Amino acid sequence: MEGLDGGRITDRNKPWSEPSATIVWGALHDNGLAEDAVMFNAIPWHPEGSRGIHSNRTPTPSERAEGVQYLAMLLDIFPGIQVAALGNTASATLTELGIDHVKLRHPANGGATLFRNGLAALNEKIQETLRGSKF
Repeated sequence: MEGLDGGRITDRNKPWSEPSATIVWGALHDNGLAEDAVMFNAIPWHPEGSRGIHSNRTPTPSERAEGVQYLAMLLDIFPGIQVAALGNTASATLTELGIDHVKLRHPANGGATLFRNGLAALNEKIQETLRGSKF
């Protein structure tokens, strides 16, 4: 395994399949949003949980504070974009930044259906806005 010098950081032949990401990408494709979506974690790293690398935990306040600068830079690149937060941590971070957003249920821990329903409702809102726009 190599470091973060542009080489591979894993010796796995196939990438990891993360359940929440699978649900999110599936719903984005189902709603025709996958090609136009920009996704970024409010905390751009994986805070390892008590069960090792295959678990995670809620980020600490200092980890959230470090991640905010990267999130703010990304949002500056896309002025006026519709922002959605997946879960409480993302929503709290966006609120602290004063960023208007829609909060969606995080798909983990039994939240997949609520996430899919929330994304479908957000997509409908986006489509209604587009239909009302004059180009």
